[in-house]
Amino acid sequence: MRFTQGSLALRFTPYAGRFGGPFFIVGGGGSRFETTEGPSVEQNQGNFEVGAGVQFWMTDKLGLSFERAISTGSARTASPIR
Repeated sequence: MRFTQGSLALRFTPYAGRFGGPFFIVGGGGSRFETTEGPSVEQNQGNFEVGAGVQFWMTDKLGLSFERAISTGSARTASPIR
């Protein structure tokens, strides 16, 4: 089995205070699943993500981030290769 995934998201912070603040996420990506044993089957999927969260800065370089994202996508399954 082989799974490959990639995504890209933009993060918008409307208010960035000294100790953090809320943020919004929008992005998308894709994934590919392949079997390596038995009948060869592959599945490709693209997705779109939106979400929101909050960032808490502990130091100037270290912080915690809590987020909730919703992802939706469409899958395309190829027929087994003979």
